[in-house]
Amino acid sequence: MPAFSWKEEVWKPIKHFESLYEVSNFGRIRSLTRKVKHGNSHITIYGKMMKQVPNEKGYLMVRLSKNGKGKIFKVHRLVAQAFLNNPHGYQEINHLNEIRDDNHVSNLEWCSHSHNLNYGHRTQKFIQAVSTPIIQLSSDSHRIAAYSSANQASKITGISQGNISAVVRGKRNYAGGYKWQKLEKEVSMNA
Repeated sequence: MPAFSWKEEVWKPIKHFESLYEVSNFGRIRSLTRKVKHGNSHITIYGKMMKQVPNEKGYLMVRLSKNGKGKIFKVHRLVAQAFLNNPHGYQEINHLNEIRDDNHVSNLEWCSHSHNLNYGHRTQKFIQAVSTPIIQLSSDSHRIAAYSSANQASKITGISQGNISAVVRGKRNYAGGYKWQKLEKEVSMNA
């Protein structure tokens, strides 16, 4: 995140929680000082910065309460709703630098679902993460070729990706008349 001065931080009320919480253009959430009825008297609850916790996908979440009921919100959504115009009525928010816990308003944009899915390196990273390099072997186990994935092997050879994957997983013996296995398996055999 670029260096920002705290003097540039702007606070706005959170929709539906106007007298209780505010969100800043820096992606911070705070509760407001308020008086609440407690029995026959009123007590003061002092405002504080709210704790943000990452969910399983790395997005920061915050719990807001109103009338004794709490609800969890994605911080980037609260920032976008308060600070970004949404003339097209998009439902999703993209992190421009692809860092999911960087919720500064300058890092966010409203977008369509397809734009969000295809933005930046996300798709490429996913494919790399789930791809298993494989090798194609003759029926007598001589190496023919190596591929970055069963998908790539299928595109090049015309052999069904499902059948190639089934051989790699040990569910079939051959696909297209060839043996197939994970690349690291071959490396460990020759070590």
